[in-house]
Amino acid sequence: MRSRWAGRRSAVLALLLLEPGRVVPAGRLMEEVWRSSPPQGAATPLRSYNSRLCAVLDPEAALEDRGGGYMITIGADDIDAGRFERLVAAGHAALREGEAAAAGNRFRDALALCHGRALADVCDVETLALESARLEELRLTAMEGRIEADIELGRHAQVIGELERLVAEYPVRERLWRLLVLALYRGVWMAELAGISEPDLVSTQVMEALGVRQESDIRCWRRCGTGCVQRSCCWRPGDRDPLSCWPSNASKISLVIAKLPWLICHRLR
Repeated sequence: MRSRWAGRRSAVLALLLLEPGRVVPAGRLMEEVWRSSPPQGAATPLRSYNSRLCAVLDPEAALEDRGGGYMITIGADDIDAGRFERLVAAGHAALREGEAAAAGNRFRDALALCHGRALADVCDVETLALESARLEELRLTAMEGRIEADIELGRHAQVIGELERLVAEYPVRERLWRLLVLALYRGVWMAELAGISEPDLVSTQVMEALGVRQESDIRCWRRCGTGCVQRSCCWRPGDRDPLSCWPSNASKISLVIAKLPWLICHRLR
């Protein structure tokens, strides 16, 4: 079990790394690390923590005692969290531009920097717990972005199993459900739906399960499957994305959850 001393030292380092190049007041560090109740003389162990940190930091990093506080100087690319955020932003930008291959690469590079939940060992410090939650949300959006890029590159069949596992793990993330339905649609139903007439019962059930009501939306979903060969998607950036047909009201996700067993059974028939 990690000692309390080691835990506080890690918390101090994490707090300093949240603000590289800025002086973090010693009083604030003590308030954070000792949960708003720093003991008398807490400044002494704080100095000790920072002295030990100086001894273990990489040569490129510098920890300084400055005007009643501490400042860490480190290159932007030497902080994994910063690199991670920049890669995720680049991935989203590429996805918006219709560059699915580039987006997928950026998201994969970002996710390769993740080794479990960020700051998991120092979440007893409130500021670090909030930062951990923020980075975890960013990790999930990167994962969703990578899957969306894979679907746009025609890899829908490869991500269906992963998406089924993810919606079970994160059942209230609407984007995962949207991506699962889209992957199922593109990867399994294309040939079937291309030949189904509009009033057909199965087509109606599928569209109802998706929450799609307007005929134009139905045609949009059906058109995405028409003309596809060997499970390669015909949709391209600039076309109307079938995801835009998804109901914006998040409460309708319950309809898809209720219908998904039927959808999966239909896929396996």
